[in-house]
Amino acid sequence: MERGKQAERGMAKNLKLAGDADRNLMIAARSGDAAGVRAALEAGADPGARDGEGTEPLHLAAWGLRRDVSLDLMRFGADPEALDGRGRVPKDWAEGDARFLQDWPGLWAQAERERVARAAGPGAKRGEAAKRGL
Repeated sequence: MERGKQAERGMAKNLKLAGDADRNLMIAARSGDAAGVRAALEAGADPGARDGEGTEPLHLAAWGLRRDVSLDLMRFGADPEALDGRGRVPKDWAEGDARFLQDWPGLWAQAERERVARAAGPGAKRGEAAKRGL
């Protein structure tokens, strides 16, 4: 619990974000609130929003070891290689959790596949199969 309180104090003084959706996204990512993250993203929050120290929501999700939140953020375009103000990428925030770090490349790949498929639209797969004669 102490870890969360420290993060909350830090967030309060460092939130210099463009709007309420970005602020809500950072708060939801920090607390591991998957529904709140999705709602903020769907309301137009920037998945690459930064606080005053260069921290993005994906850094906070990784810090909380939240695979679901990390995956949603990456689905909406969060950069898994974004550097915070100290030059750390999100997975560096996982504080050595071996399983989370092991899963990271798979989460990233899954999010990218889903993001590309969503951008291509529902008929994209069918169209590609038709081109190949399948």
